[in-house]
Formats: sequence, structure tokens, C-alpha cells
Amino acid sequence: YLKSVNHDKNINLESVAKTIGGFSGADIELLVNNSVIKAFGDHRDMVTLRDIMDAHNDIVFKDRNKAMKYSDEDLKQLSYHEAGHAVVSLVKDRDSLNHITINKRGSVLGHVKVNSKENHISTVEEIRHQIVTDLAGNAAEKLFLGTSSIGNIGDNMNAKSNVYMLIRECGYKGLEYIKTHGRYPQEEPPSYFNSEYKLQSIEKAENELLNECLFEAETILRNNKELVNEIANKLIEKKSLIKDDIDSIM
Repeated sequence: YLKSVNHDKNINLESVAKTIGGFSGADIELLVNNSVIKAFGDHRDMVTLRDIMDAHNDIVFKDRNKAMKYSDEDLKQLSYHEAGHAVVSLVKDRDSLNHITINKRGSVLGHVKVNSKENHISTVEEIRHQIVTDLAGNAAEKLFLGTSSIGNIGDNMNAKSNVYMLIRECGYKGLEYIKTHGRYPQEEPPSYFNSEYKLQSIEKAENELLNECLFEAETILRNNKELVNEIANKLIEKKSLIKDDIDSIM
């Protein structure tokens, strides 16, 4: 698809392929067309990686409006939040991220794009790492700014959902498999649990896992303060970081 348009020959196509995992041929054609439009709108005749990533976000989040204007305080808070997510991912795998942005798309205020793995079944440890990553945004706000935003609600729900799944469905922490109706506690009445595992012991194991993951997130962030600060400051400056930006920081 890119062969038909003038584009930067230094674009890492493998990196782009990981970013658009799951896109259909029509989606990719739309992505390239939108990338050309973005380049043209910037008075350029060559498509760059940044054009492609911005076009990708337009498609994924279905919002082509201009980015939301933030106050300086909100901009800093959001930048540290996304930097927290990013650092935990990068410490585990420095090639895990393709894009970090604080540009608003729909209801999403910021986003860290993790490389997709096609036909991949997540392991228990990968799910646990995702919990750590989800909690890292809020942890970064508290550690570096001494505050916390309501934007963390979604992250916390995701983390608790995965904790619930690991404990109640995967037997994590030594608990045997317990059949469930859903992934959120409110979806399943306490009476559904078999008599061997009372709700109190289950919730205790969930709280222990959640606290362990939060402690791990905080430890990673404390041990990588310079990286958190650098990514946050770059986000404040550029609003969006592509793979080349991330690699230069690392």
C-alpha cells in the first residue's frame, strides 16, 4: 500500500505492522490515504511515520477532531500518567511500544500503544504484568506529582478485572479453579461460590495480588525516575511520541 505513495524510506515497516495488527486490507488502505492527507495538510509531499501513527489513532479512536486543549497542570498530570504506563512496559521489553500520545481521541485522553501479538494466548505472568502496567499510571501521578486524577478509574477497573480473573478463574495464589459468570464481582452473587472457598478468603487473595502489583509498579518507577521524567517532559513538549522518539530516549 505504501509503494503507491511517496513515503520516508526509513520508516520501519515491521514496527508499523505490529502497530496495525488486526487491520483489514481496507483499513490499511484507509490508513495510507489518511497519512497522505496529513502530509499534504502539513505542506509536505512525503508521508512520515508520524503521519501514519496519527492516522492510525484517527481510525482506532474514530475522532478526527483537533486534540483537546489542556491546562498546563492537566497536561503535566496526563503526561506523567502515560509515562508511568510506558516505563513499566519498556522496562520489561524496550521494543514493546510504538506510540505514546496525550492527544485526546474520543473519550480517551491518552494512550500507550503496545505492539500487538497475533494469535497469541496470554500467559498468567503476562496478565499479571498487565495489572502492574495498568496501576503504573496512577502510581506515577502520586509519586511524581503527589496527586491522582479521576482518569484512573478505567485503569483501576481493568486491573481489578484481571486480578479477579487470575484469582477466580486461573487458580493464581494456589486457589483452585472456580467457575464464574463474569469478570467483575458485582456480576456474581456470593452464594455462587462453593462452600470450600468463602468470599472472604477469595477477596483477601485478590487484595494481596493487587497490592503486590501496585508495589511492583511503584518500585519500577522509583528505580527509573530519570526515564519517567524524560518521557513525561517529551510528551509535554510534543504531545505524541513515535517509535523513533522512544528509541532515542532509551
